[in-house]
Amino acid sequence: MSDEFTTGAVMGLMVGQLESQSEIIRLQAEIIRLQQRIETMTAPEPSNEDIWFHEATGKLPDDVLAGEDLESIKSLVDFIHKFMNKHVAPYVHSKTKMALFAYVMRGISEIQSSIQTRQFYAELLATPPMVERQPARSGAKAQ
Repeated sequence: MSDEFTTGAVMGLMVGQLESQSEIIRLQAEIIRLQQRIETMTAPEPSNEDIWFHEATGKLPDDVLAGEDLESIKSLVDFIHKFMNKHVAPYVHSKTKMALFAYVMRGISEIQSSIQTRQFYAELLATPPMVERQPARSGAKAQ
């Protein structure tokens, strides 16, 4: 083999290697760009008060649902709404969010309405009956 042929072959290999290296560098830059994009899409770490009802209120959800305190149940429902809107809604489709919300809220509305009904009838039974008005005398003349 001649030196010129060897030199040409080596130069051809070097050019091919340079092209491969530049392609590798371009792909690495693309990977870095995509990793940065993923990092911006990743949710920030929430505080414990944002995700745990008992840390935010000092009450356990089971205790709230077992009790008769309507305000505590409303605070649990509000907490679930805030949680869903802040930590779920930005990252899932609205149908998925609503399915998750329905799953989390299952049974709570029945408990809430049951307490409201018992409170309504307790108040109704506690109030004295209304005194019926005597009908106007038929002999009175209207002027």
